Amino acid sequence: KMHARKRQGGVLLVASLVGFFPIPGMSVYAASKAYVKSFGEALAEELRGTPLHVTVLCPGNVPTGFQKAAGFGDDLAMPGALSAAATARAGLDGYARRRARVVPGLLNRVTALFTGFLPSRWVARIAASSLRRMGRFDA
Repeated sequence: KMHARKRQGGVLLVASLVGFFPIPGMSVYAASKAYVKSFGEALAEELRGTPLHVTVLCPGNVPTGFQKAAGFGDDLAMPGALSAAATARAGLDGYARRRARVVPGLLNRVTALFTGFLPSRWVARIAASSLRRMGRFDA
């Protein structure tokens, strides 16, 4: 409807850093975040040159209680973790700047870039190995 009315506006979608790679043991979650990332980036391109825009926020670990609900325990210390406030600020800043994608945090940006250079099969194995060390993946 926004496009039909030719009004200014847009959408800020929340994907995840895990949307950049497959994660055994979290396959549905990772795939759903990959869908949001891909959908949002495609939609952003479709709307380029219009008064509407889409920004996809792809945060890494954000301590919110999700980790406990997902079975990782209370104290999942992950490198590159940003607070919910810092993550929200990065997303809103990227949206205001009409960026198609925002990956907050240097380590998260490096991870997203790095995984793009490796075969996804290798990335899946690395992810599975990391989850095994955390006691999250048994295979």
